Amino acid sequence: MICAIPLSKTGLRDELGWRFDGSGSYSVKSGYRLLQTESCVNAGGAADMSPGLSQFFSESIANSWKEWLSPTFLCLSFKHKKALIVTFSAVWYACNKLVHEGLKPVFSNTLSFIVASLKETELLLDHASRSPPLPQAKWIAPPENVVKVKFDSAFSLQTRQSVSGVICRDIEGMVLVACSFLHALVRDAFMVEALLFFQALVFAQELGFTRVLFEGDSRTII
Repeated sequence: MICAIPLSKTGLRDELGWRFDGSGSYSVKSGYRLLQTESCVNAGGAADMSPGLSQFFSESIANSWKEWLSPTFLCLSFKHKKALIVTFSAVWYACNKLVHEGLKPVFSNTLSFIVASLKETELLLDHASRSPPLPQAKWIAPPENVVKVKFDSAFSLQTRQSVSGVICRDIEGMVLVACSFLHALVRDAFMVEALLFFQALVFAQELGFTRVLFEGDSRTII
């Protein structure tokens, strides 16, 4: 067969090719997936996945999609549900590559993506289980006969615009009144906070509140 291949007449230069990616080019992601696949195969991870994948394809062919997916997914354990979702994502990604970019999917790349994603998910779940819970912010009620006015804003440096909001609550946390403001030609975030605090003062005065507790996230303004 080698002797029957005609020699090139154009003198093309030799190029390096990476057979573990459909594009033929090496990337850190494809190398990482290859290493994850090899480590999982050596540890027996790929062997555990093969029966589930074979059952998935056989069941999907034997039954209609709607009749098979819902009851099968509900009966699976959390580990197998996760594997099924990642498999769907990998197959969908490979199909999109074929349809929109004309890149023929390589089975080893798809398998590498599945194995690497499952392993990364396990690491993230393990890290999350060990991390201490984040403290949750709790609203503190104002004293009796005092209205609490909370104000905050968002600022865009590119457009020099800001959007601000003010909300007033009583001791029971009930919203008495709320409003929002749009500002243009704002110089910086400090100016936004100062302008918002002034508007909150005017807003509370116009509503007739005499005992007011203001709350914001700018210590310089407060």
